[in-house]
Amino acid sequence: PLALKLLVELVKEFGVNDTLEDLSIYQNSKDDTIKKARRLFDKLAGEEKGLLERVSVYREPVDLK
Repeated sequence: PLALKLLVELVKEFGVNDTLEDLSIYQNSKDDTIKKARRLFDKLAGEEKGLLERVSVYREPVDLK
């Protein structure tokens, strides 16, 4: 898989320690972002949550039928 190839190349170029440190920083940042998004989502009203869920399903515009 592509992700594994990229990881191997990162380790070859930067070493195991640097790569793992960068990955742990990314993971902490991602976890923090998820927590903030959940808090914001919980503050939305019922109808707003439904709309956001429907909009977030699509990663690119879809034609309305």
